[in-house]
Amino acid sequence: MNENLTVQIDSLMAYLNDFDQRKQKTIDEINYAALSAKLWKTGDYDSFAKSEFWMTETEKHIILQCKDGDKTAFRWVVQTYQRMVFSLALKMMADEEEAKDVVQETFIHAWLGIGDYDVERPFSTWLYTIGSRLCLNHLKRGKVGCALPQDEQALQRFASGDDNQQTLENKEWVSIVKVLTNGLSSKQRLVFTLCQLEGLSAAEVEQITGMNALQVKSNLYVARQRIRKRLKELGYE
Repeated sequence: MNENLTVQIDSLMAYLNDFDQRKQKTIDEINYAALSAKLWKTGDYDSFAKSEFWMTETEKHIILQCKDGDKTAFRWVVQTYQRMVFSLALKMMADEEEAKDVVQETFIHAWLGIGDYDVERPFSTWLYTIGSRLCLNHLKRGKVGCALPQDEQALQRFASGDDNQQTLENKEWVSIVKVLTNGLSSKQRLVFTLCQLEGLSAAEVEQITGMNALQVKSNLYVARQRIRKRLKELGYE
């Protein structure tokens, strides 16, 4: 994912400046596993998504500066974490413009709430929590578009490719997500995205979603079963 969000950063920072000035604060298991692994290998934010991200002392210092109202420090936060948030939002919303809106809103909420952030906890988990809630709110207001024939063709091209390290373009992610998650509930979609597409651990997903271990396991199981059924209907056996 090579999305350049520089314009969005500048717009966000301008908004925050204005805000302060106003003084307001069945496919078989092997095939399914292979496809899932292939999707995971296309992720472009591995350093944050593969495991809990504990901050270095330098990064903790920057977050503390943000807590003191330093917008220059917060610009670093946006630049560092924007791709992570955009990756989640794109896979949840299956729409580039909606995903960009979620990114903007996530960092606005983060700026306004950073005073309450506990620096002893992973910052990425805190941001994922904000972004996930905003994605769910957006999904309540509108439905994700149904998968079209061209979306199924995009999945077919990806699944039949030989390069496990290939990088998906945003529009390809949108198509694949539409096909895979069609018919899932919002919670099932979120758990599947966090676990399967973002590569987070079950413990992290529990912290992000507020679900207990059984709820995460149940939602992920149902999501996988429905996706397997969908892939089988498309001929992936």
